[in-house]
Amino acid sequence: MKFLTVCFLFLSLCFTACSSKKEVQEGEIRIALESSPKTLDPRRATDANGQRLVGLIFQSFVKLGPEMEIVGDAAESWKISKELLELKLLPMIKFSNGIELTKEDILFSFQEYKKEGSIFASSFKTIGKIDITETNDKGFVLKIALNNPTATLLTDLSLLKILPKSEVEKYGEDFSKHVLGTGAYALSKESSNEIILKRNPHYTKEVKNQQLSFKVIKDDNTRYLKILKGNIDVAPNVLSPQSSIKLLKNEKFNHYRAPGLAMNYLLINLKDPMLSKKDIRSAIAHAIDKKSIIQYKLEGLASPASSILTPSNPFFDAKLNLPNFSLEAAKAKLKSLLADKKTLSIKTSNNPNAVENAKILANQISQLDFDVKIESYEWGTFFEDVKNGNYQLATMRWVGATDPDIYRVAFHSNELPPAGRNRGHYQNKDLDKLLDSGVAILSIDERIKHYQKVQEIIAEDLPIIPLWYNEQINIVSKDIEGFKTSKTGDFSYFVNLSRKKN
Repeated sequence: MKFLTVCFLFLSLCFTACSSKKEVQEGEIRIALESSPKTLDPRRATDANGQRLVGLIFQSFVKLGPEMEIVGDAAESWKISKELLELKLLPMIKFSNGIELTKEDILFSFQEYKKEGSIFASSFKTIGKIDITETNDKGFVLKIALNNPTATLLTDLSLLKILPKSEVEKYGEDFSKHVLGTGAYALSKESSNEIILKRNPHYTKEVKNQQLSFKVIKDDNTRYLKILKGNIDVAPNVLSPQSSIKLLKNEKFNHYRAPGLAMNYLLINLKDPMLSKKDIRSAIAHAIDKKSIIQYKLEGLASPASSILTPSNPFFDAKLNLPNFSLEAAKAKLKSLLADKKTLSIKTSNNPNAVENAKILANQISQLDFDVKIESYEWGTFFEDVKNGNYQLATMRWVGATDPDIYRVAFHSNELPPAGRNRGHYQNKDLDKLLDSGVAILSIDERIKHYQKVQEIIAEDLPIIPLWYNEQINIVSKDIEGFKTSKTGDFSYFVNLSRKKN
């Protein structure tokens, strides 16, 4: 009987192992995501996962490389002056359905991003008339007249994705369910727990795998277990600090660490009568002990934040003076402002780590005699509330900020919702003038000085409370080759991933 039991267990283990192997198709790479993208329509994708996945399906003319440098995507070369941008596109660009790119598609793409109501419209105001000629090798040369010189033109252009005019017009608002691009991959399947991208057979550059399977796993412990059991090949910065620390000690995986581009912060609704007072915002900032949170909750895998820009960015101002942790200073500021106990709410997504962080912040802020409540919602509901101004404080992240013009996007008076992303409703005419003039400064040294002033104003006024910068922690199966870290945190390097052959 004991022999039969052992045999049964052996066969069970073999069956389990074989079943596990069958889950991986030839040429498939399995990647963990902590949340679904809001949309795969590039005209509306502003969340981190949305933008990262969009970058695999669609091409930009140029894009940011792994070192935050401008590299070609659909464009193989470019020339730029104060009055003109000339782009030479790669020959024979096709959408993933085999249809060739046309002049009409290119012009339509610019029109969609420039039109009123587009969240990206302000980034393309400088673009004027566009002349397009076809080359002998079935490529195109674009000559784009510039209304004004701008230092951010190529960075802004990385946001614009090439769209198929006929398909967008055919599906209208449902294009997000039928996305079609000229990028390395085509959308094969999209559900609440899985997004499958298959190699675009018409993509002319090298792609080393046939399929990327993104597994949406919202629970951190489940992500950890699936990685540990070999059901996930790549975990790109999606684990909690606690899970990351455990896997960093595990020699069964390759570990890739890099400075992050994600800045966690408290977004403040300045339309709220109480929070519109700077001294109250300052008191809240004084009450937050960032160093303790980083040391004990984040396992030391983060650093205190002071700006949307990270310390690795050449425009980062290391001299910013933000409120330090001091309950005495916080209480002193509130003494003459609040006569009795006030209710304050922190809104967050229902991601367990986000909820835990919000609870810690609420506990620290409650020491100022605030009755702090946590409101957590599914990501879509939470994000809609933030966009609609339905919150007091909200836990948020800026991901992938590379150019200091991000401050215009985040704080200019013309960027108020619903079209813009100034979701705290901050308005400062002096700052607006600096932001308007900043885009025309072409000298790097002058831009650095200029945007230091911008960062100082925001640090003084506190329309947001910077919290911490997360370190990038990537856990990768030793079966996978070709992984590299990217300072931008994007997924463009996934085209180089392949599975080792036994």
